[in-house]
Amino acid sequence: MSLPVDMTFRDMTPNDTLRGLCEEQVERLGRHYPELQRVEVTLANPHRHQEHGHVVHVHLIAHVPGAKNVVVTQDSDDPKYQQADAALRDAFRTMERQLKVWSDKKHNRVKRHEP
Repeated sequence: MSLPVDMTFRDMTPNDTLRGLCEEQVERLGRHYPELQRVEVTLANPHRHQEHGHVVHVHLIAHVPGAKNVVVTQDSDDPKYQQADAALRDAFRTMERQLKVWSDKKHNRVKRHEP
């Protein structure tokens, strides 16, 4: 089953390679978290006229049932994010960690400390 992915490119040309990478990452998340309903991805290349190098910002929203949407925003000025694929992979790794926390809470797998 393929999850719906809404991809938006802001201030950059749409790229089939990035679109494929995104769909691959979403499919992987869907296998680990079957409750996942839909993912929205926004890739943006903000304007900074006086700086060299353009850092790509990534914004992910995962729609899950019965909870606030899981949101990841990758907007660091780290030079490694000049490559859109690196920024996208890192954002999806962060999304996966957040979905694990959400899933653990939902299924009562949270470690409880004794008083």
